[in-house]
Amino acid sequence: MGKSRLIKTGVERYAAAHPATLVRFLSPVSDPDHEGLEALGTCEKLLVVDDAHDRDGLPLLIDYVADPRNKARLLLATRPYAEQRIRNDLARFAIFKPVEIALGVLPKAAMRDLAAHALTKFGGDEGWADLVQRIAADNPLVAVMAARVVTEQEVSAEMVRNADDMRAVVIERFTQVLTGRIGLPEDTRLLRDMLGLIALLQPVRIDDREIGQLLETVTAHAADDATRALKMLVDGGVLYKRGRFYRLMPDLLGDYLIDDICIQHDGRLSLFAERVINAVDDRLLTQVMVNLGRLDWRRHGGDPTDSNLLNAAWARFRDIDYGRDRRPQAARAGARGRR
Repeated sequence: MGKSRLIKTGVERYAAAHPATLVRFLSPVSDPDHEGLEALGTCEKLLVVDDAHDRDGLPLLIDYVADPRNKARLLLATRPYAEQRIRNDLARFAIFKPVEIALGVLPKAAMRDLAAHALTKFGGDEGWADLVQRIAADNPLVAVMAARVVTEQEVSAEMVRNADDMRAVVIERFTQVLTGRIGLPEDTRLLRDMLGLIALLQPVRIDDREIGQLLETVTAHAADDATRALKMLVDGGVLYKRGRFYRLMPDLLGDYLIDDICIQHDGRLSLFAERVINAVDDRLLTQVMVNLGRLDWRRHGGDPTDSNLLNAAWARFRDIDYGRDRRPQAARAGARGRR
C-alpha cells in the first residue's frame, strides 16, 4: 500500500531471485554498529533501511557499503524532505550518483480498486469507492482510513460534498479511534494533547522529563501525567521505537496532528505552537524547528521560499549568544527541514 509495503515485496522478490545474497533490514529499534556489520560475514549482501529519514547511523552504513571488500549494497527508503541530507552523507564517501527510484502516485483506477477492497474488508458498500478515492487523493493510507470511517461512522451529506473537509474529518476520527481504544474514557483528552505535543517534539525519548514539564506548561495537565500517557501510547502501538527514540505511527498521524494544532485558519502559527517554542529548552527546540520546517515544506509543495509561517518562531533567536548558545543549531535545523 505504502512505500514500506512496496519495499518489503520488492526485497522478497529480490531475495528469491538471488538466494546466495544475504538480505538484512535494519532493526527499527536499534542503530547499526561496527560489531553487527562485521558479523554479516564476507558473502554478497543487501542491507535495507526503511524510513531512512528518521534514522541515525546512516554514515556508518554508507562507509561499510562503500568498501568493495564488504560486497554490500544499500537500499534506502526515505521521504523527499531528507533527500538532500542523505545525498550529503553519500557524498562524504564519494558516492555522487546513487540509483534513485521515485515513487509516483497511484493511478486513479488503482486507487479506486484499493478503496473498493478496503470498503469490502470493513463490511462497507463498494458504492462508496468513488467518495473514498476523492477523499484520499493520492494517499493510499487515507483511502483505508476513509473506508473504515464511512463504513463504521455516520457521515453527513455536507462533508461528503467537500473532500478536503472530509479528509480532515477522516484523520481526526482515526485519531479518536486510536485514543479511544487506549486507556480509559477519561484519558482521551490527555492522550490527544500528548499526541499533539509529541508531533512537535518527535523523535523523543520517553524518559525525558522535559516532556512532562512541557505538558504542564502548555496544557491543563500535570507533569506527572506524562509518564502514564507515554506508556499508554507505546503499549497501544501509536508511539513506535526507531533506534534510540520514539515516533508516532503511522507517519501520516504526525503530519496531521502538527498541521491541525500548529496552524491557524489565517496560516499563522497557533498559540499552542508559540507556547511550545517559547517554553522548550534549546535541545528540544532543534526538533521543534525541524518538524515545523517540514510542515512548511509540505504545505508549500517543497518550495517554502515565500512562506511567513515561521516568522513567530524566529523571534526565539533574536538574542542569540553565538558562544555556547545552542539555538543557532536549532535555526539551521529548521532551515534544513524546509529543504
